[in-house]
Amino acid sequence: MTSKMPSFDTMVEMAKNDPAAFEEMRRELSQEIIDGVSNTALKRRLAGLQFQIDMECRKASNPMASCIRISQMMTDSLMELQESLNGLSYSAPEVVKKNLDPISADILDISSRLEKRTEVGIPTLEPED
Repeated sequence: MTSKMPSFDTMVEMAKNDPAAFEEMRRELSQEIIDGVSNTALKRRLAGLQFQIDMECRKASNPMASCIRISQMMTDSLMELQESLNGLSYSAPEVVKKNLDPISADILDISSRLEKRTEVGIPTLEPED
């Protein structure tokens, strides 16, 4: 069975007025998506991810904390993906050092600007003698 996704406005109204029904709908729709996956390994991964999301939501003290926890999970996952794509790993700092390009920069002489600031009475950050 494929449920029709309610409109955004309907979901907002439901979340405000009947949070328990909204949560039940969210669970059912999420489970439908997981159940619709034919690849067994992917289905297991999705079920595991949903479990982690549910546990983070349970640990949160309010909906905003829940949102922040899930956002942090996504950020962590993206960082892991970035490290994998770059061939980097926190567990192998020597790999990190080898893969970093040397940093170069142009050094600008700003002494004339500092002199002009002093001439017009703007204090500089240099310590006084």
